[in-house]
Amino acid sequence: MDPDQALNEAHAALTDDALEDPAAILRLVEVLYASHPTWSWVGVYLLVGDKLVLGPFVGPNTEHTEIPVGTGVCGEAVETGRNMVIGNVKQYGNYLACSLTTQSEMVILIKEDGDIVGEIDIDSDDLDAFGPEDLDALRPLADLAGPRCRRLADTLS
Repeated sequence: MDPDQALNEAHAALTDDALEDPAAILRLVEVLYASHPTWSWVGVYLLVGDKLVLGPFVGPNTEHTEIPVGTGVCGEAVETGRNMVIGNVKQYGNYLACSLTTQSEMVILIKEDGDIVGEIDIDSDDLDAFGPEDLDALRPLADLAGPRCRRLADTLS
């Protein structure tokens, strides 16, 4: 799938009131995964209290279904309140390995009303797989996902 088409499909899913929240978030991760052959895992973590809880994802299963805030790239992104792009996870001190083949990772925070409610987490088996253009393209989707992720997180708390 073409990346621009994927962005349009993800936008459509997130704004489709007929879709339940879990289905819309699953569609988001499905189209992102399908649009980038070098992206080996795409998922959403929901912030519930002081931990991230795995939501919809596409890719290999992970043992990291709950991640404490501050742990790994995902937890650090929430703790610091910033999106993260790690070009070589093997050289990053606070990396939590989900797969031995992962080489790089990108985390985009999902917010609603200024509060972090979750994040989009993307892994790649390629070094330096993500650039500023990827963050720029995904920020609007993360913003659209905010209300849906807050409602999903509220059901888990």
